[in-house]
Parts: sequence; C-alpha cells; structure tokens
Amino acid sequence: MTASRNANPARAPRAGRTARRWGGALRLAAPVLPVAALALLAACNLDVTTPSRLQASQLDNPANAQLLVDGAAADFQCAYGDYVVVAGLISGELADASQTASRWSYDRRVIDPTESQYSQFSCASLGVYTPLQTARFTNMSTLAKLQGWNDTQVPNRQVLIAQTAAYAGYSVLLLGEGFCQAPAETLGPALSQTQLFARAEELFGTAIAAAQAAKTAPDATDEAIERADSLLNLAYVGRARAQLDQGDLSGAAADAGLVPADFVYTLTTYSTAGRLSNRVYSENNQGASITIGTAYRVPGTYPVELTDRTDSRRDPLWVQRKYSGLSDAYVLASGAEAKLILDEAEGTLTGAALVQARQTQLFLQGTRLYDIARFMKVDPALVPLVPPAGTDYPEGGKYGDLGGNMCMPLPDIERANNPNIGV
Repeated sequence: MTASRNANPARAPRAGRTARRWGGALRLAAPVLPVAALALLAACNLDVTTPSRLQASQLDNPANAQLLVDGAAADFQCAYGDYVVVAGLISGELADASQTASRWSYDRRVIDPTESQYSQFSCASLGVYTPLQTARFTNMSTLAKLQGWNDTQVPNRQVLIAQTAAYAGYSVLLLGEGFCQAPAETLGPALSQTQLFARAEELFGTAIAAAQAAKTAPDATDEAIERADSLLNLAYVGRARAQLDQGDLSGAAADAGLVPADFVYTLTTYSTAGRLSNRVYSENNQGASITIGTAYRVPGTYPVELTDRTDSRRDPLWVQRKYSGLSDAYVLASGAEAKLILDEAEGTLTGAALVQARQTQLFLQGTRLYDIARFMKVDPALVPLVPPAGTDYPEGGKYGDLGGNMCMPLPDIERANNPNIGV
C-alpha cells in the first residue's frame, strides 16, 4: 500500500524508526468524502444516480476496502484538528478572536447543552461532538467490515484493521477526555468518562493485535512491516494514555515503555482541501480567528510569536509556530508523549514539574483540557484557569469552568434523538 509522507526515513533499525506522515494513509491529494456521507447519500431513494457517489451495496464490497479506510481516516483527521482547536480554546492554550458569537462559549468555558456550535456543527465549521462521533462511527463501521472479510479479499487487511481500530480508539478517547459522558456506539447508552476510556483501551488492544499479526505475516513486505510497526507504536501510546486516564499506572507504564524515543506519528493535512487543512494554522496564523492564550505568550517556552497584525478582533495578534502551514501534519502521538506517561506512571515526574512538562511538550496536541480536569482533582493550584472562573468575559457574561468539571456536557440533541439515553 502507499501512504503520504514528508520524506523517506533513513533505513534504521525498525524499532527506532520514526514514523512521519503515515497517519492519514491517504492516497489522494484531494479531500476524501466522509464515509458517513457516502452511506447517507447511498441510502437515499433518488431517481438519478450520481457517478461520484457509491451505492450502498458497494460499501460491503471488499474491493472498496481501501476507499472505506481512507474515508474513515479523513473523518478522523478532520475531527482531530477541530478537537485540538476547541480543547485549546477551553483550556486556555488559545483565545477566541472571531466575530462569531456562537464560538465564544468555548473560550468562555460556559457551554449550554442546547447550543448547536459544539454539538451539531461539522468539522468544517469548528464543531466537535458531531465530528468525533462521525470519526468514531466510520472507523468502527469500517473495522467491522474488515474483520468480516479475509486476507485473500483484502490485501494488507491486518494493517487496515490496525489503523481503523487505532483511529476509532482515539475518537472514543477524545470523546472521553472532552465530554462528561457520551455514547460509544450508535444509539448506545451514555458512558461515563471512565467507561469511554475503557472502551478506547479495548480498541487500541485490537489495533495492537492486528499490527503484531501484520508484522509477522509470512508474505509481509518491508513497507507493510514498517507501516504495521508505526501503527503498533501509535496504539501503544493511545492505550497507555487511556490507561493513565483510568488510573491504571502499571498498565500505562508497560505500554509507554515499549515506544521508541524517536517515534512520531502524524496525520497528513492538505492546503488544497479545506476540511483536511491544518485547522490550527488556518484559524490562527491565516484567519486570525483565534490568538494565543495569555498564559502561553512566552516565546522560547512555547513556539509562539507576537505579530503587528490588526486584522483580529483581539489585537495584537499572537500566532503559534508549532505548525508552519496548512499542509503541515498534526502530531497525534510520539515517543516524547510516551516518556511523559511513563514518567508520571513511575513517579519520576510529579506535581508542578509534571504539569509543566506536559503543558510545554504537548502544546496544541489536544491533551491540556483533560490534564486540567484530572489535575484539578489533585490540586487546583497546579492548573489555574486563565482567566479565572468568575472573571468578566470581554463580550459579556463571565468566564466559567464548565460546571467545575472542565468537560463539555452531552448535547441535548443526542438525548432527544437517542432512545437509550434518558432525558
């Protein structure tokens, strides 16, 4: 199989090889239509058949396995970009600078379950709940199909299983870190954060088993083995994070300790595809709709810079330098994150030193929001909210703390449409 990547890594021992630009695993340089959208369109009883759309029956054809996997990967990549921005706004890494009032709730840390921005908007419009649930659905649906097919029908099937299981795992993990509760199955019951982390752990376990099987397959090519190795380390980092979130320190240490120090897993972005471009860069550096949060305006400590631009609602505009363009890949997981998990699990780093290390090294990677939530329970002084809850918000009202839990509420629209969740 082929994949998008920045450059060919040097042929080093496989265990220490750095995985760059493998994350998207997209063959196309143009946006991939989300699989959920394909399914919905195919399900409609229309008189005219549009050649650019798949029929519902084609979704069950193993010959289209790679297309399904690519579409599901695009859904996750898009959802991840939105989550990083939304979690950054809530956690204070970023601050809103737009004229769009519906987005101010993220920044103000006061979100009503009836609001549509966070619950119903697509990833192209900086939603967060629907994009994550879409990514969860498309990857889990594709995973189920792959598990029902065989290796003769689908080349590199175990590699594809590993990817879709890992992306489904991260989708559920981010639902757990960002929301107070959420279903992890279509029309499923609302799960607590701990239950969501446990479900994510299971999915990462599936990814690990598939990646290990792919690496040891008799006919595995060097490319397939390298890809499987990359996905194996991705799943180890994801499972270690899910275990850490559950308080399973021994499990987290065991998985994190298996990840090479130089490992980096990225998600491909495209400057020519709006929903697949780097959302951090487009919202901050290009669009000036967000700026850097006040606590992070420390050049040298964080990759940030003050500009003289006056096209932002909040002047002067601060911009990030972690990502350099619309096609700069997101960092999803790394050996550096695994080392932080290992240090925390083993007690090598504790207290303020641990919080600061995670805050600086994982800047704009979607981890800060749940770090605030979990460290607040240990000592609120470790993760002060900036500005503090109760401070006047520039556009009216006051800053909050999401009800004291620093997690977004389950949207009312989910309660209304899901018969397995009580109102």
